Amino acid sequence: MCLHKNSFLNTNSKIIAQLRLNFKIRIFMSLQVGQFSI
Repeated sequence: MCLHKNSFLNTNSKIIAQLRLNFKIRIFMSLQVGQFSI
């Protein structure tokens, strides 16, 4: 039970880290596009 809960938390943190990375990349790309359009 404890092991299952621990693995669930690890998977959850990996998903959150991936979402944060995608969010940063999206902001970076939109900033680049904004610079090119000016």
